[in-house]
Amino acid sequence: MKPVEAREFVIPFIGFSLGVHHFKYEIASAFFDDYPEQEFRDPRMTVSLSLEKKSNNTMDLLFSLEGKVEVDCDRTLKEFELAVEAERRLVVKFADEYDNEDDEILFLTHGAYELDVRHYVYELAVLSVPSKKLFPGLEEETELYSTEIENDSEPDPRWNGLMNLNSED
Repeated sequence: MKPVEAREFVIPFIGFSLGVHHFKYEIASAFFDDYPEQEFRDPRMTVSLSLEKKSNNTMDLLFSLEGKVEVDCDRTLKEFELAVEAERRLVVKFADEYDNEDDEILFLTHGAYELDVRHYVYELAVLSVPSKKLFPGLEEETELYSTEIENDSEPDPRWNGLMNLNSED
């Protein structure tokens, strides 16, 4: 897989006609070099991006990610390959000021002519890896200790004196 250039993620939307435009990105380890350390190794991901330019001066972006990463099992610490997939929708609107405070709506200035989606692809990739990583075949939850109290026998006779205190008034 060839290394991904940062410029590949900049979309010059100003010349696009109305309608849907498709982009595809192959994500490998080199993509994550500019970001802090990840909880996975050897990513092999494909991100498909559909950008719909609408007549009401907005754009809808739909990111879809599929792929595999190498992770360590949280329980056994064995390395295994984990399949990942995720989707994210982003609405781009135009306003007087740039604002990316909302996770689902991005406001670009009226003079903007391109959009860098690299950070959105990064977030999608990182969030596609679950926080709990279990080796295939391990059950999600195993009971290490029984929390159920077995009540097969009669109560301990030593408590009888205390039980009588409740009934004496």
